[in-house]
Amino acid sequence: MGEAGAAKRLIQFLYKDLAFINSVLSQLMPGVLEEVATSRESSRTTSSQIEGNAYVAQGTIGEDKTSTQGLLKRYAPYDQVILDLLTALNIEPHNGSLSDTRDGQLVLLKGALTIRNFETLKTTVPKLNKANLLGLKAKDARAFESMFSIVPMGLEMDMYTNQGESIIGTLKGEYLTISPDDLLRIYGNYIPGEWYALGVVDCISTERENLSQFTDSDLRMPLDQYAEGIRLIYNQGYATHAIVPMLIFRELVL
Repeated sequence: MGEAGAAKRLIQFLYKDLAFINSVLSQLMPGVLEEVATSRESSRTTSSQIEGNAYVAQGTIGEDKTSTQGLLKRYAPYDQVILDLLTALNIEPHNGSLSDTRDGQLVLLKGALTIRNFETLKTTVPKLNKANLLGLKAKDARAFESMFSIVPMGLEMDMYTNQGESIIGTLKGEYLTISPDDLLRIYGNYIPGEWYALGVVDCISTERENLSQFTDSDLRMPLDQYAEGIRLIYNQGYATHAIVPMLIFRELVL
C-alpha cells in the first residue's frame, strides 16, 4: 500500500480513528493537512470616457487604471490525510503469523472482517428468545444473560487473516462510516469482501497466574482478579492477539 498503490486505487474507508491517525502522521511529517487552498490573479483595466459637445470633443481623458485581484479557493481535504499516512508508512500487509509480531507493533492486516455489536445483542437476545425466535434452551438463555450482565459490552472487530488466524479488537461506533445498527441490520456480523486493518497489535494469550507480582494491595488484588476473569470469559482462548485499529478499509472494484 505504498505511494503508487495509494495513487492508483480507490478505497472505501469503513473505520477511521482520526485522532490516532493524526497523532501518527504528525510524528512522521512536519504537519497535518487541514485545508487545501489555491489562488488565481485576475486583472481589469479601466479608463474615463467623456462625451463630446459644442466645446469639448469626444474622447478619453485621464490614465488607464489596472487593478489586480487575487481569487482564493479553499478545498476540504476529506481523506487526504489518511492517504498521506498510507504513503508515508509505505507498509505492506503482514504475510507471516501473528506470533511473529511484537507487542506494540504497527501492522497492516488483510482478511475477512466480522463486526459484533454486543451492546445491541445484550438488549435484543433476551427479548427475541422470549418470543421464541431464537430457539435457545432455558439453560443456554440463562447463560447468555449471565454473561451479558458480567462482561462489559461494546463493538468488536474480528479479522480472520489470510494466514488462518483470528485477531480481535474494540471499535468506537463514532469512528465507523456506517452506523453499527445499519451494519447489523443489513449484513449481520460478517461484512462481505476482503478488508485491511491498520493498527497496533498485542499478544493477549499469556496467562497471568500470579497476579500478586503486579500488586500486593488488598484493595487492588480483587479488582485485578475480577478483570482477569472478565478477560478469560470474554476471550475463552479464541484469539491469541488483539489489535487497536486506526483504520479499516477495502479496495473498490472498478
